[in-house]
Amino acid sequence: MPNSQKPTLSVVSPVFNNAGSLSELVKRIVSTRDTEFPSYQLEVVLVDDGSSDASASEIQSLLSAPHSGTTIRLLRLSRNFGQVSAIVAGLAASHGDARVVISADLQDPPEVISQLVQHFEHGSEVVVAARKERNDGILATLFSRASYAVARRRYKDMPRGGFDFFLLSRRACEQFVAKPGRKRFLQGEVFELGLTRSTVPYERLKRPIGKTQWRFWKRVEYFVDLVLASTNVPMRAATLLGFVSVVASAVYATVVILSRLFGVVPGEGWTPIVLLTLFFGGLTVFLLGLIGEYVWRIYEETSGKRQYLIEFEQASPPSQEV
Repeated sequence: MPNSQKPTLSVVSPVFNNAGSLSELVKRIVSTRDTEFPSYQLEVVLVDDGSSDASASEIQSLLSAPHSGTTIRLLRLSRNFGQVSAIVAGLAASHGDARVVISADLQDPPEVISQLVQHFEHGSEVVVAARKERNDGILATLFSRASYAVARRRYKDMPRGGFDFFLLSRRACEQFVAKPGRKRFLQGEVFELGLTRSTVPYERLKRPIGKTQWRFWKRVEYFVDLVLASTNVPMRAATLLGFVSVVASAVYATVVILSRLFGVVPGEGWTPIVLLTLFFGGLTVFLLGLIGEYVWRIYEETSGKRQYLIEFEQASPPSQEV
């Protein structure tokens, strides 16, 4: 357990195939603490979310290396549960008075942590690092803008570029972790805490090592999850679309009847019938799929499945005082 006589900062980082960046990440976190807020005990929690590369061995090397005033902890999950589950596991296992979540790929500069801590010391219980610039590819940028444009309909103060880098006070963290659920919109839940919040702008950097794990279909899945979790627009749109279809059908039926009365045959042949059948058949399948997405999420939340399972936990030896 960290030294209770000093304030403790916990830094939680979800790790999935991030070999090559972890040593540099920890080095920069420790250096930032040493230069910017040396009075804090530091706890770095690395959550290995079922990595298949050399991440585990790199973390083991960090555990055996001395870090003055710092405890390095490893949480190994039994399989890949996803980034949000890894973050929740790390926050739940951490002990800090303030707890920072940062990516393991060095796109979020660890040096920004000092600004988050400053806002925390001035009374903010939630401090969000908002991306003012993104050095990402076109696809990642488009998905991000579309996703957070939807999220901002419900969370008006949500940064336009979103965020994955943030600080929670102990109280905010306890409330965040206590919320049940497997399909969670992390950023929205952070805003829903309703505690004193501030924002720190920063530039998100290009990934210096390795390749992103966010492939096309994973981005699509994330976008669907975000939309369904943050707004009721899909169901409202489905209802509106059904109503419009019924009205259009009634109008078309009226046109056909009146045309017949005047001896006119509208749209001779099979073409109109085939087009209408395809349209309403596609519309029905789409609406059933939308309902299925909601039903599946209800099942996921009520099935009692674990959000994560820790296979084992290990910590570095007790460090000397700074």
